[in-house]
Amino acid sequence: MNQNKPRKNNLLSFNIDEAELKNQILNYSTLKINKSYKGISTLVILAISLISVFATFYFGEDVVSIKGACFGIAIYLFIALFIYKGRRWAIILAMIFWTLDKAVYTYQIVQAGFSSNVIVVLFLWIAVMRFFWRALEVENYRKELANLAKENPVNIDNS
Repeated sequence: MNQNKPRKNNLLSFNIDEAELKNQILNYSTLKINKSYKGISTLVILAISLISVFATFYFGEDVVSIKGACFGIAIYLFIALFIYKGRRWAIILAMIFWTLDKAVYTYQIVQAGFSSNVIVVLFLWIAVMRFFWRALEVENYRKELANLAKENPVNIDNS
């Protein structure tokens, strides 16, 4: 990490500032679900899934296939479980699925003549991707620290 240049942490910034990253690493297993980025990412997926359930039943088969929605929700819930466990592959998979989901949705709304809604979709993509990216940043740094520990083991003698 670059110690010379402080990171900016604003609404559009995907990066975590140094102090927050340090807090996430040092308190990794004790942070509440709504304070850790892996937990927030999990909560976001659960909220998206809940909204999808309500939207599916509210709009019915005319807009969303119930089977398709259930399949998508099942995938997101599976991914959410592994994000909460801190698996990098799950975070990356969530990022890919979220991006593809919003790309397909954007294409569909443009084809339907609702191109003004593209801004809303882009805002949602950024808002959610920001948490996924930060969770991935924490996990990448944890992996880096684990690799350093393997390369430079500390031998503690209790005698």
